[in-house]
Amino acid sequence: ELDVSKLYNRVYERNSTACGVGPIAAMMQAAKKLGAHEGKLVKYATSGDVIGDTSSVVGYGGIIIF
Repeated sequence: ELDVSKLYNRVYERNSTACGVGPIAAMMQAAKKLGAHEGKLVKYATSGDVIGDTSSVVGYGGIIIF
């Protein structure tokens, strides 16, 4: 689902950050206007996967919107 309100609520409720949450929301809105209706996570990894230190990580997700 491409729910911008849900995106903002999750970031707020989990007290987390998302670099570019505004542009992500804009992309979701634009995709919806172009006919997209869902997204699929194709890959997720963190910096801890690479360096081995998981005490503080940055997450990266690859998502296909269609």
